[in-house]
Amino acid sequence: MKKLLVFGRRGQLGTALHTFGQSHEQFEIRVLGRPDVDLTDSRSVAALIDTENPDGIINAAAYTAVDDAEQDEENAFRLNATAPHWLAKCAKKRNIPLIHVSTDYVFDGNSETPYRPNDDIAPINTYGRTKLAGEWGCLGTHPDKTYVVRTSWVYSEWGSNFVKTMLKLGETRTELAVVHDQVGSPTYAADLAQACLDMMSQILDGVVDAPGIYHFSNAGTCSWFEFAQEIFKSSESMNLSETTSEKFPRPAKRPQFSKLDVTKFEETFSITTRPWQNALDECLKNLTKIITT
Repeated sequence: MKKLLVFGRRGQLGTALHTFGQSHEQFEIRVLGRPDVDLTDSRSVAALIDTENPDGIINAAAYTAVDDAEQDEENAFRLNATAPHWLAKCAKKRNIPLIHVSTDYVFDGNSETPYRPNDDIAPINTYGRTKLAGEWGCLGTHPDKTYVVRTSWVYSEWGSNFVKTMLKLGETRTELAVVHDQVGSPTYAADLAQACLDMMSQILDGVVDAPGIYHFSNAGTCSWFEFAQEIFKSSESMNLSETTSEKFPRPAKRPQFSKLDVTKFEETFSITTRPWQNALDECLKNLTKIITT
């Protein structure tokens, strides 16, 4: 059984990978967080990877507090750029594949068509700039076996995300205003986790040898308002109204359009992404089970 080392235990993707790892047939998956290693300490990272001796690495760790990053760029850069660079150096030394998860925020949001992996990048906030630096650090250090996976609008049963925020607000409110002028693709963390494992399987088995940048999200496009509509589609008491981003000013500017084109991913790995509505239904059912148990 091949061993995967995953960084980012406290995040949504890391939690999903940890859950899959409890009974995975192909991989021994060890998911590590801050108590296990300081990703910004190169010696600590190298020592841990030498001890674990993995066959592949998935980096799901990131500084994801987008607004906080505007005033905390140094720490955001350390985790989003410096840490991936050290992981890539260790992966190169061992000649093993690295999957590094990145973001739609490397784009400015001015496109009218879904972003392809080779489209021009132009991040408009600190988070996006630090994540882009992380991409460059990985690809520049270990180009032969680095796979950057950009994703968007991640949600799950775990951690803080849009779906859980909407449901929480729905417990005490009957009316909500949600922005309609930001458009993208929701991504269920469980689907992203499965995609990373399927990628790693094909890479380690020699089925795919095509390092570079890929995009992954669930299929389809929606605004945050349309996303909320789907979340509350079974609720007769919730009244949703459209509003604009200007009504909710935030420290970090958001891309207005960040739909990712997943064609390269689907064609390279022979995987078809499922509609975001279907993935959301599964997440909502799982959340219901958690609440009732």
